[in-house]
Amino acid sequence: LPGLGRVRLRGASAHRWRYALVTHALGASHLHDPQGGIAVCGDGLAGPRAGSALSSGVAAAKSLLG
Repeated sequence: LPGLGRVRLRGASAHRWRYALVTHALGASHLHDPQGGIAVCGDGLAGPRAGSALSSGVAAAKSLLG
């Protein structure tokens, strides 16, 4: 992905919620716990569009990578 450079994937998980519709997104690009090394991302945070979910994932990855 643009802006991430070369990274080594250690794990990933995805699940498609067929009936989930975001009506009120949190308004944050992502949530990140630097001490726990975990980040949360997705359309429920950034907005109800696939592009919002992708941008949220990129922001979360950048925060984890430093």
